[in-house]
Amino acid sequence: CASQSLPGTASTAYLYGDSLMGHLDGDRHRVLQAFIHNTVGIVDPETKTQRFYYGNDGAGNQTLDSSFFEDPRDDHFLWPVAGVTLDAPDVVNGPVVIAFCYNIIWNASDALGFGIAGTTIARVTQPANIEDPDTWLDALELIDLPGTGEHFQIGAAARVADNSRTEDGRRMVYIAGYRD
Repeated sequence: CASQSLPGTASTAYLYGDSLMGHLDGDRHRVLQAFIHNTVGIVDPETKTQRFYYGNDGAGNQTLDSSFFEDPRDDHFLWPVAGVTLDAPDVVNGPVVIAFCYNIIWNASDALGFGIAGTTIARVTQPANIEDPDTWLDALELIDLPGTGEHFQIGAAARVADNSRTEDGRRMVYIAGYRD
């Protein structure tokens, strides 16, 4: 799970990896409806409640058949591991939400049945409503980072530094990764 404050709001976004979706039936008995690979949660600071977002059917209706960040390749899925949000003056066309995701590929020869194919950035630029991830989908771009793969991952952690700036005054974004 990764979290970040949303620019210009008091809300916080949470990026979740594998998610069991369901509901409570009566006396808190859990009814599982679906298992998807990622979801987004937005916490309303006033009510202290979280609303969850996952894939939609293209007509704006949420569906439990797909994750929020969907890789277009049938044998891949995305696990968000870190994220940052940026706004003016750091980006001209803000706000921007960036999620660093492990790009997972189904692999029958692996002991777990899947492996890491690389790192994918899910970048959302100028969504219509930063507090409504359903509007993010129209502004979503998936970018596979070259040079990443099973033995080298970028995005294990990310941080926007308030005290470290470029020559033109924009804040620096630091990302961490690993090589095995």
